[in-house]
Amino acid sequence: MYRFLRQAKEFFAFSKRDRNGVISLSILIIITVTAHFIIRFVKLKAPADHTEFELAMAAWLSLQDSAASSDVSLFRFDPNTISVGELDSLSLPVNVKNNLLKYRDAGGRLLKSGDLKNIYGMNDSIYEAVKEYIMTDHQPDTPAGREVNCSLHARKDTSRLQSAVIVTSDTLIELNSADSAQLVRLKGIGPVFAVRIIKYRNLLGGFYSEDQLLEVYNFPEKTFHEIRRYIVVDTVAVKKIRINYAGYAELIRHPYLDQNDVSKILEYREKHGSFSSLEQIRRLELADSLKTEKIGSYLTCR
Repeated sequence: MYRFLRQAKEFFAFSKRDRNGVISLSILIIITVTAHFIIRFVKLKAPADHTEFELAMAAWLSLQDSAASSDVSLFRFDPNTISVGELDSLSLPVNVKNNLLKYRDAGGRLLKSGDLKNIYGMNDSIYEAVKEYIMTDHQPDTPAGREVNCSLHARKDTSRLQSAVIVTSDTLIELNSADSAQLVRLKGIGPVFAVRIIKYRNLLGGFYSEDQLLEVYNFPEKTFHEIRRYIVVDTVAVKKIRINYAGYAELIRHPYLDQNDVSKILEYREKHGSFSSLEQIRRLELADSLKTEKIGSYLTCR
């Protein structure tokens, strides 16, 4: 028994180094357990909410990108009366434009320029960029207000004369030779549609009919009917493709021909030789029968 107790005492005996280690470990355990309980009752500071800042930056960058584009611009406008076509030309985020139209459709009106900030999606950054271009009919009924109101009407009338006045029958706009400055004189056509019309005209090789304006991307039918009597087309200016000499790259550029159409034309020419009449092209049964009729105005067998 004595021997057993002696061996047990030797087994549980610690050297000075071991005791220091045990003490250090105990201290670490106590600190860890204490910190665990303290952290549970400490309210950590919530991270900063940058949502509004990020939304404002996104809108501001969108506006800057739009302003830098050649297809958009800023010009004087009345948010209560601006047409859909003119609004499409205005350098504003798409969601703001859509919300403005919905607000107007619901019967809402903006009594002063600052009311535009109430449109959902409009923020201070965007408003600061466009506020100098905003015009409204409604002003305070005071002598100063009436003076400002008259001034605004005068500026609006001048703007319309310069950028949205319908030309008379003596000065019709010829679509195949008109530049952007001439096109924006037509009511409802702003810089965006002027650029789109010219780009599409170049792709076609010229317009052979006024109705082709409706093929311009997103061109409003209402605007077309309003300006139709003020536009003419000189079909002599249409540039035709020499179907017997044109290669794939030249043919595929035309809006009325797709890849399958071009392949059929080239295969026919390779198997049967040159086209002698446009009727042979119509018999190829191209993908779109309507475009098959239209493409004839842009081809020649010479």
